[in-house]
Amino acid sequence: MSRLVLLFLIAAALGAPTAIPAVLRSNPATTVLKLGDVARVSSAPVGCIASMRDHVRVLDCRKIGPHEGTYGAILSGRGVVVVRFENERVAQVVFSARHRSLTTKTCQRAANQ
Repeated sequence: MSRLVLLFLIAAALGAPTAIPAVLRSNPATTVLKLGDVARVSSAPVGCIASMRDHVRVLDCRKIGPHEGTYGAILSGRGVVVVRFENERVAQVVFSARHRSLTTKTCQRAANQ
């Protein structure tokens, strides 16, 4: 799993120099979400909802539609948690990290599952 994280960070670093100028040129509008507000990504089956988790305001993003076998990300001012949905009601944490910390936690399923 650490190789996957490393590859992700390398890909992000390589893609960031070209992506940042495009974002700055596009002059995007900022939308402030209140608790319960939902944001959808145009032309993509992805949505986020502003909600509370453990008394903390978070942005909970996931694929729209059936969740089984898909991933979601819960981002807060503290950090990020990535989950994999086992079914419509149960999700397992597969990665977590706190902002400004080099420490991350990954969870792996048993090899025989």
